[in-house]
Order: sequence, then structure tokens, then C-alpha cells
Amino acid sequence: MAFSPLNWVNNAAAFGKLIRIVPLAAWGGGAVLLGTAAVLPQLRAPFSWTGPFAALLAVLLLQGIAAHSLNDVADWQSGTDRSTAGILSGGSGVLKKNLFTARQLLLFFRYSLFLSLALTCYLCYQHHSLSLFLFLLIGLWAAVAYTCNPLRLAYRPLLGEWLAAWPAMVACTAGTSFLLAGSIPVISWWAGIIHATISVAWLMQHHLPDIAADLTARPVKNTTVAYLCAHLGWRYVTLPSGLYFFLVLVFGLAALSWHRGFALSMLTGLAGMLLALATDPRSIADITRKQMVMMLLSSLHFCLLSASFIYY
Repeated sequence: MAFSPLNWVNNAAAFGKLIRIVPLAAWGGGAVLLGTAAVLPQLRAPFSWTGPFAALLAVLLLQGIAAHSLNDVADWQSGTDRSTAGILSGGSGVLKKNLFTARQLLLFFRYSLFLSLALTCYLCYQHHSLSLFLFLLIGLWAAVAYTCNPLRLAYRPLLGEWLAAWPAMVACTAGTSFLLAGSIPVISWWAGIIHATISVAWLMQHHLPDIAADLTARPVKNTTVAYLCAHLGWRYVTLPSGLYFFLVLVFGLAALSWHRGFALSMLTGLAGMLLALATDPRSIADITRKQMVMMLLSSLHFCLLSASFIYY
């Protein structure tokens, strides 16, 4: 289907599928909320929504459009998105349903890159600081290195989460705090670290339905869970999600001395770990149900933790 203004309703719906609003809100939206709440009590000037709005716009451009466009093209070309049986996984589906072409997705990537660069230049001018470019570079690195050759980190165990997804979420939280206050308090760093780890934990759950398709892709998409399945068997594939949630518990305990709200992180880590280890990796329905609960846990965590920063 051609991208035409005459079909703007259909195109808007297709674009909504591409940006994947729910995971976009759970990942980047949660990071922006936490970064805002971490500095809100210490702001001397009257609060303005311009800063959080600019941060959300950057998230939309870099994660929602740039990263998702590149990822859809790469996973379609390797074949994994063509054969996955996942319900929530398998990309946005815009290529499978012929809503956009690969060429259009690459064009969206270029537009989003240009707009995010223009936005960062404007913010640097407004705040008289070039430091914001560092956060742009981290976000751009995550979008490109996660998917594109020669690194293609999403296709390598551990590297996709630790060198792309995780630092991008930490930078998003810290960058929002820096944009609003010109500094990054310790609780913002801890909030970013914990939110990033929760996001990666349910990302491991998200990859479970794609294991068979990932292992037959060309090149093979060796996500952490797919690699474990190929080398150790199905009984071990729920361990990465469980271990990441255990890290959330540990990080929450370490951060507790900085703010008592991080007790919520400990509870989230414990609940997520139990959900992960109770998952039947052979049942897509069970994987999907538990992933939805994990996403709900993540959303409750960043909302309640943000409220604790502001009111306690």
C-alpha cells in the first residue's frame, strides 16, 4: 500500500502499529516519567511541560520510529518475522501486512534521524549546553547497533540487551533529569538502572515465542534465550528473564539507602522473578499472559516510584 495523504486514516493506523505504542510507553515513556519525577522536588524555577514533552518526542523519534523501522526491516529480511508464531512478538507486522515497504521504513528512519538531530540542536541552544548530544548519540547507537551490520547486537546473546537496550533506557532517564535540572541526581541514575533492567527482563520473556523462528533465520538470530535453547535446551530459556528480575531486586536493595521508594523495585523484582520461572516455555499462550503481567508490573513500578519521588 502506497503511503499517500489520500489514505491518511489507514496510514495513521499503520504508523501506530509501527511505533508500537504499548512497549514505547512502557520503555521510553516510563524512563521520561522517572527522570522527571527524580528532579521535580528540587526544581527552583516553575515547572514547565516543555522539557518532558521534548524528551517524549525524542523517545518517539529514536525508539518508536528509528529503532522499530530498522528492526522490522532486518528481522523481515532474515526471515524470523515471517515465521514466528508469537502473539505480541514478531515485529510490528507492517511488512507482513503490506502496510509499508522496507524502502519506506528506511525513509522513516532517515526522517526521524534528521528530526531528532534538529530537536537536539534546538535544546542545546536553549540550554546553552552541548551535553545533550551525548544522550542523542546513545539513543542513536542503540537504534543502529541493535539491528544493523556489522554489529547487529540483537542477533548476539547478551550484547543486544547490555550494549544497546539497557544503556539507552538508563540514558533516557538520566537525560530527562539533565534536560530539566541541568544535573542528574543519584536517584535518577538508580531509577534508570532499575527501569532498564525491568525492561530487559520482560524483553527476554518477549523473545520466547520467537525462538524457533530465530534459530532458523539467516543469519541466525541468537538472542540470549535462543542461544540457551540451542545449547542447553528448552528448560533453561526462562532463566534470563528470572535472573534480570533478580537483578532488579538486588539493585532495589542497593538503592534503598538513597530513597525508600526503591522498596517497590524489590517487590517488582521478586514478583517478576516468580512469573518468569513459572512460565511454560512451550506454551505461547502462557508466555503471552505472563508477559502482559510483567508489562503491567513495569508500568505500576515506574508510576508508583515516580509518585514516591515527588511526595515522599
